[in-house]
Amino acid sequence: MSAPQPQPLYPGAPRRCRACHGPLTATDGDHCARPACQTRARVMAAQDGVRRRREAEEAAEAVAWARTGDPLRTAAARAGAPDLDTVAHGFAPYMDLPVQARPMDVDMAFLHRLSDIVARSFDPDGAPDGYRSHQEPPDPDFANWAAHVPDETPALDAACIACQGDCCLQGAGAKAFLTTQTIDYYRHRHPEATAEEVRAAYLGHLPEESVVGSCVYHGPLGCTLPRQMRAEVCNRWQCRWRLALAARLETVGGDRAVVVGLARDHTEHPQEGAPYMRVVSVTPDGVQVHDDLRMGAMPPDPAAD
Repeated sequence: MSAPQPQPLYPGAPRRCRACHGPLTATDGDHCARPACQTRARVMAAQDGVRRRREAEEAAEAVAWARTGDPLRTAAARAGAPDLDTVAHGFAPYMDLPVQARPMDVDMAFLHRLSDIVARSFDPDGAPDGYRSHQEPPDPDFANWAAHVPDETPALDAACIACQGDCCLQGAGAKAFLTTQTIDYYRHRHPEATAEEVRAAYLGHLPEESVVGSCVYHGPLGCTLPRQMRAEVCNRWQCRWRLALAARLETVGGDRAVVVGLARDHTEHPQEGAPYMRVVSVTPDGVQVHDDLRMGAMPPDPAAD
């Protein structure tokens, strides 16, 4: 296909279709009504949308770096990396949600759900002696699941702690996404466990306080449930910020990371010190939330010059 013909630059010249270069009517846009040209118009519009989104993301990231570069470098130095490029670092969304003791009705609803799926795992058919044996070798589904449970460095959790678990909010109504299959898989690894012991194991990992309106296991430092006990979706799902941090960990190596959680609306508060971020570092010594670090002012808008 030949290159699109430029539109006329002088008065009175006929307008031409960008695809076929044929004449355009007064009601046509940049493309004529021919189906092939309209298809081309839709393709170009989609490409233009992708380009604009990419440019917007790049511009937003540039602003984010300008406002949080100094706090990131300070946190990295505290984590034992004076040079930011030598430690995995990145961004995440930031939610400023309170952490407090769960209401009694939330715990009761979760307990009811947990008791139901544990009972179904032990007695799926409702018979008094109905019991799916978990003494036998794990089934293919379990083997597939186990192969995808990541053996990850704790440094990756820096992204989740800085964010405060945006994706975990979905686990509130879904009761941590736990299903009978989740319990089945737990029992594959603990075939000797009784129903009460399985239930106690899951209840034992509930934090004293959870993020308001989120999953019951969503504590102040992320998920309190070990990965081997989580629902499959919680292990398979990885947000783009966590994936980006994983890629940087693979590149620079090491066992530490620094992440800044940044509120999506931080640009509405251009002043220096705006409290719309959380800087977190994770090292082998533990987690540190750098509450004393403050955001820089918005950089000048080049378009305003």
